[in-house]
Amino acid sequence: MMKFKKIEISGFRIYDDPKDATFDLTTASDKPAGFISLYAPNGFGKTSFYDAVEYGITGSINRFFVGNRELDKLANFQNQQNELSFIRNIKSPPDRETYINITTDSDKKPIINKKFKKHGNQIHDLNFKIKPEVHEFQKVILSQEWITAFLTEQNGEYRYEKFMEIPELSSINEYYNKLKQTCSVHETKKNKLKEDIAEFEKNIQNIDSENLLEAVNKQIQLLIEKFKEQSLTFLSLESTQEDIKRFKDIIANRTISSNYESELVKLLEYVDISKSGNDSVIGLKTYFSIQERIQNDRKKLLEIQPLLEKFESLEKTGIEIDNIKKSQQIHIDDKNRVTKVISDFPEYERILKEVQEKISKISQTEAISEDINKQLGELNRIEIELRSQLETVLRQLEELATKKAKIPEMKAEFEHLNNLIQKTDKELNDKKGQADKNEKEQRELESAITNLQRIIKEITDGFYPQISEDENLEVSELVQKLERGEHLLSNENTTLKSLNTTIKQQETLNQTISDFIKAGLSIVNERQSSSCPLCEQVYGSYSVLVEKITNNKALDETLKTLLAQKSKSELRISDLTTNVKQSREQLLSIYSQQLDKLSTKNQKERQLLESLRLNIKDIEVELNIIKEKNEIQKLDLKGLSFEIFEKQIDENIKEANKVRDIVSPKISINKEAIDKAKEQLVSLKNQIDLIKKENESLINNEKYVSVTGWFNEYFPDKEINKELLLQRDSSLTQSISQFATKLKETEEKSDALNQELTSFKRENLLQEKTELEKLTHENDLKLTAYRYFLKDNLNIDSSQMNETTLSNIIEEKQTKYKADIERTQSTQLEYQKLEKYSENVWPFLQSENAKMKLANAIEELDFLEQKVELVITTERDNARTYLENRIKNFFHEELINKLYRKIDPHPDFKSVKFKANFDSDHPRLDVFVENTKNENVLIPNLYFSTAQINILSLSIFLATALNSKVYNCIFIDDPIQSMDSVNVLSTIDLFRSIVVNEGKQIVLSTHDENFHNLLKKKIPSGLFESKFLELESFGKVRVN
Repeated sequence: MMKFKKIEISGFRIYDDPKDATFDLTTASDKPAGFISLYAPNGFGKTSFYDAVEYGITGSINRFFVGNRELDKLANFQNQQNELSFIRNIKSPPDRETYINITTDSDKKPIINKKFKKHGNQIHDLNFKIKPEVHEFQKVILSQEWITAFLTEQNGEYRYEKFMEIPELSSINEYYNKLKQTCSVHETKKNKLKEDIAEFEKNIQNIDSENLLEAVNKQIQLLIEKFKEQSLTFLSLESTQEDIKRFKDIIANRTISSNYESELVKLLEYVDISKSGNDSVIGLKTYFSIQERIQNDRKKLLEIQPLLEKFESLEKTGIEIDNIKKSQQIHIDDKNRVTKVISDFPEYERILKEVQEKISKISQTEAISEDINKQLGELNRIEIELRSQLETVLRQLEELATKKAKIPEMKAEFEHLNNLIQKTDKELNDKKGQADKNEKEQRELESAITNLQRIIKEITDGFYPQISEDENLEVSELVQKLERGEHLLSNENTTLKSLNTTIKQQETLNQTISDFIKAGLSIVNERQSSSCPLCEQVYGSYSVLVEKITNNKALDETLKTLLAQKSKSELRISDLTTNVKQSREQLLSIYSQQLDKLSTKNQKERQLLESLRLNIKDIEVELNIIKEKNEIQKLDLKGLSFEIFEKQIDENIKEANKVRDIVSPKISINKEAIDKAKEQLVSLKNQIDLIKKENESLINNEKYVSVTGWFNEYFPDKEINKELLLQRDSSLTQSISQFATKLKETEEKSDALNQELTSFKRENLLQEKTELEKLTHENDLKLTAYRYFLKDNLNIDSSQMNETTLSNIIEEKQTKYKADIERTQSTQLEYQKLEKYSENVWPFLQSENAKMKLANAIEELDFLEQKVELVITTERDNARTYLENRIKNFFHEELINKLYRKIDPHPDFKSVKFKANFDSDHPRLDVFVENTKNENVLIPNLYFSTAQINILSLSIFLATALNSKVYNCIFIDDPIQSMDSVNVLSTIDLFRSIVVNEGKQIVLSTHDENFHNLLKKKIPSGLFESKFLELESFGKVRVN
């Protein structure tokens, strides 16, 4: 049996560094402590400690799998927002391992080491897809979720499923479920067979034709052998409705084949038409005569076509003659123009030379003008600079005069600002001193308020201030009264507890003695003696002895006395409790009034201080503004005194006047030079304009324009050159000669064609061609229609056939169609017979099959009811009885009731029952409580308070944990939520009893510091092997 000595946690959930997360569970003698209490506020890591222990032992955390599906969905959503970890502390350094080292007192396995490594395919570090295995350790670890969920959140079905995960029960439960399924399948099968039997009886029909199947198959044999109908197959009793449908479809297709006969008749009609023809289709002989006629017409068309082509050539020759004449005339006109341009060319050369001379003169004049412009630009720049200097000097003189005029005003402003700065600075220092004083007073007030609040909290918690009569007589007397009252109340509670113990002992003694007296009375009645068999005293007679025994009231009087003392004690406790409560409320009222007065005063002082601070801030802002003005004035004076500043201004005025007297004459001289340059520029511009007009007159000369115009038209990209004119003249002379030769040749060709076509007219030839083409087209249509008729209706391609071949094929078709008609009529007759037989085939087959199935179903139903049913129901009932007994034994009802009564959460319902319900589809495991007389049964989560339900859950868990065969320890996470003070004391007594009497190690956590301190008083380390630990911050154990 294993107990725990030390637990070291690294990088697990809230715990990070193992040196801050090592829990020592041993006493000073290095033995496992019997009772360990771990205190920490909520969120510091109590539950993570239990998770670590469970993961270290089992490799899983069972509480995460209670609602694992919903938790998995929430985890997936959270993981999309940021990284989520169930086991690994995400704030731990990457090089820090996640592990739990557990040291135990076990001889077999003293050290348990569990390391964590996330699988690469897992979304989270806790795999919700794999259900954790049931482990013995889960019997001895109680989480907050288990306490709440076992009776309230978990329904009976889920409770049963969890219970059946126990290894020694899972196999028999699986066997029982399979038996239930077998019974269900058995019952379903029986009902199905009964329904089938009723259905088969309906399907059995009274059909007379017993040899119907044989007749049908004989007819099928005849059709196969005589007419080669291979699509038909023989029928049997195994033939399905689909087979019969297919069989009837074949018959229907064949009986509908009257259409085929009419098609054959139609084909014979087509054969007759192909031979003789009708109104829309030609006959065989006409087809071949038209073919011959078309060949003759096409020969004539071939003779007409060359003559028409010659008429077309004659027409083109006439057009060509006209085009040659036009081109020849254009070239003659061009030659005449070139001759004129050649005669004008000497005049062009003279004008060109004169124009070039004038252009050269314009260039020279423009160069002179450009030089003068440069001089003018320089003069303008000098004038701008001089005028700028003069404006600057005049502006300086104006500014200096203004500054000199403002000096008296500046002196007065400077003195005013200095006085204002001194005054404001003094006011600011006074206000700051006052604020410091107020702040000190407020701190004293807040300290007094905090002290009063602490005193009020201590009074509420049962700790009273130690105040002498000199400080406050009323408070001192109240405190002494309260301490006396609580001391008397404690003594009275001790007395009451002692009386209760004595009363219980007396009741037990009374019952024992009463039984003893009854036994003595029975002996007296049996012996009819006057001697008492209990004390051996002799009485006057048998009747006197019986009366003495019957009327013995000594024991009753003792019990009455004890009960009266208990009643008086309870009354005194009630009075003392009321007095203590009234005195405490009176004391609280005194301190509350003091606190209210101080709080009101503190609020007023705070408002006053805030107002003062705002006033100081305003004064500081105003002082800064004044100082800034003063600094600006100092900058204006450039750090000089007013006298020196005024003298400097006078000197600057003299300097400015000197500069003005120098610059003014320079501006006048520069102005004269500018005016002279402008006059020269105007004169030069007039000269240039005159030369340009003369040039324009020369360029517009007729002969000059004639030469330039011709070259721009014919040689726009080349310079004007007389050689180009001469070459063009020679080229035109040669082209005119060529045109004359070509014209003569074309006219001779036209004369020859006219002579050849004298005996023909083009219009007659065109008319004859049109008529032949029309006739050929109409005959082609008749031939095509006849070919399509043969192809579409008789499947004959006649395009490459002569008359004899086509005639023979048509005769063969006619013979075949006549034979097919005779065969079709015979087949039709036989299929009509088969159709008549087939009308009753399916009902006949159904009826015969129903008879066979009915016999089989009756036989199978009889086997199930007589042989199978008894075996499986007996086996199911045995398995159910076994499970009921195992559930009763597993939950240790007697031990649960013993633990439950020790805490005693309910005045009447003191007995716990477990009942497995196997009657529903899903078995349930329900928990009930009974009253002391076993008259009423309640479902606790419907009638009990949260505290009562938690106590019941705790009792069930403790009973299971006490019966663990492997672990000699119990881990409980924060068990006292919602319990009242009486329940808490009873629970502590129960824990102490388990540690002392059962030798178990209890590791308990709590968020309640008062409960932790109460455990220290009730299970002190000096008397018991107990240890008390605390978490000082998140995931960090306090070092003692």
